[in-house]
Amino acid sequence: MDKFAADMAVDFRPFGVAAVSLWMGAVLTERLQNIIAAADGGLAHIEAVAETPEFTGQVIAALYDDPDLLARSGRTLIGAEVARDYGIADRDGRQPPSFRDLMQVEPAHYQGRLNP
Repeated sequence: MDKFAADMAVDFRPFGVAAVSLWMGAVLTERLQNIIAAADGGLAHIEAVAETPEFTGQVIAALYDDPDLLARSGRTLIGAEVARDYGIADRDGRQPPSFRDLMQVEPAHYQGRLNP
């Protein structure tokens, strides 16, 4: 998907359309909540770092509203880092950790953080 977004960005730039690949962390869906509850505390650590579906929606809405979104087009973005850039917090003011920091992974062809 990262490569697909990068290629689409090239094709759609003349039309003013941006394309990004967005990496979210663990999303605290109802299914994941049920899995955590069934694990009798063995997976409680996931809930502490998971992102709510609403958090994902806020990140996408902020990207959509950004007048400079084309500057990010073609990039692989990490949702928690984008949220920090835009000042978005999750439920109860919690700031989910970046997938990069949590798992020590980098997106393929990573071009660096926009706001280091």
